[in-house]
Amino acid sequence: TIRFLAQHRMVQVIVTSAGGVEEDFIKCLAPTFLGDFALPGAQLRCKGINRTGNLLCPNENYCKFETWLMPILDAMHEEQVRDGVVWTPSRIIHRLGKEIDHPDSVYYWCYRNSIPVYCPAITDGSLGDMLYSHSYRRPGLVVDVVGDIRGINDEALRARKSGVLIFGGGVVKHHTLNAN
Repeated sequence: TIRFLAQHRMVQVIVTSAGGVEEDFIKCLAPTFLGDFALPGAQLRCKGINRTGNLLCPNENYCKFETWLMPILDAMHEEQVRDGVVWTPSRIIHRLGKEIDHPDSVYYWCYRNSIPVYCPAITDGSLGDMLYSHSYRRPGLVVDVVGDIRGINDEALRARKSGVLIFGGGVVKHHTLNAN
């Protein structure tokens, strides 16, 4: 699994979607269930169940995610104001990996092993909804996406050799291949 690769330092960088980030943390906070890609999303939604591919996640899991995340965003905002911390998406994921403190999390192992995780579309999902909500509760938290494009491009420029494992396509694939 990707967690195994991160745990055993078999990757130097990860690029993922917002869903790839939030679902990793949500599964550590509450159970996610294996379903089927063909299950009807609309019917599941009426029962308070979200389908992400073949995974089933009850609505209450997202509530637990929000309860866990909001105080962390408050602390990050305070650190930004007090200490001048610049929060890039990768730095946010690093912080969340530290906070989850759960060995089933990919991003816990990325935190432990100092593996940067880039998420070019961090606002595309529940995490983005939480950032949006937080911006009204406590305006001012800034997420610097330019810092991450510099980070991933610099990683690629410094690499003696590189290779990529790509699962899926879209913005994550483009972000990775443009840097490489």
